[in-house]
Amino acid sequence: MDGDVYVAEYIIRERLAAARARAKFAALRGEANQATRQATGFAQRLLDLGRSFVKRRGRHVEAARPAAAGRGAR
Repeated sequence: MDGDVYVAEYIIRERLAAARARAKFAALRGEANQATRQATGFAQRLLDLGRSFVKRRGRHVEAARPAAAGRGAR
C-alpha cells in the first residue's frame, strides 16, 4: 500500500513540476493567457482529421458553386 502511494505521489510531483516549468516558459514568452499544452492522443488526432475534412469540403463546395451558377444563368 505504501509503495502505491509513493508511486502516485511521485507521478503527481513530476507532473506538477512539468506544469510549472511550462507555465514559467510560457510567461517568459508572453503566452500566459494561451493554452501551453496541446491535447495529444488518438482522440485529438481523430478530431483534427475531422476538422481537416470539413475545411476541405468547404473549399470544394465554394469552388464548385460559381461554375454551377454560370451554367444556370445562360
